[in-house]
Amino acid sequence: MSKKVTQVIPVPYLLISFSLIPIFLIANFLPAHASTEMYLRIDNFLEQHLFGTVGFWSSLFPFSSRLSTSYISLFGPIFAAVSVYLTHAKIVIDPEQYRSLTLKKYVYALFVIAVLQAIFVSINYFGDVDLAGHNHKFRLFGVNALMYSIFASAMLLCYYAITLLGYVVFCYIPRLFIERWRNGVL
Repeated sequence: MSKKVTQVIPVPYLLISFSLIPIFLIANFLPAHASTEMYLRIDNFLEQHLFGTVGFWSSLFPFSSRLSTSYISLFGPIFAAVSVYLTHAKIVIDPEQYRSLTLKKYVYALFVIAVLQAIFVSINYFGDVDLAGHNHKFRLFGVNALMYSIFASAMLLCYYAITLLGYVVFCYIPRLFIERWRNGVL
């Protein structure tokens, strides 16, 4: 009987907390519309040189929501990469749970994760969704700054989850397959 491995995925809560704070500050303390010279310059910079209007934003507070989506699009991948770097050194995953994973199942999972990541990138960098003009389910997040900041924070947390999932699918599991192949178990 094999010894049961206690799985550990350490979450860098401090990093995640510090990365979420600016979203709440931007959405709740900056003006909804760029009204002063400084805010107009920032808004112009966002529109001309950064991402413009991408991701989930609100037409009721376009300046703060565009600034939030630019923050998420710019710093989300950086924070997620640092998070995975901090996590991967201390992560303990039981390789026995992947013993029944065949190459066919893995390729299917690889495809699904790649499509999920492509959709996520497409929404956050190439498309835009006005939450204020959306149906009843998502409209709540587009009419209230606090609810918008919660929704935007959830989008930033998706970066963490998708990046960690990508690490497992694109790095960890292939190492297991290579190890199995070398041992003649595959």
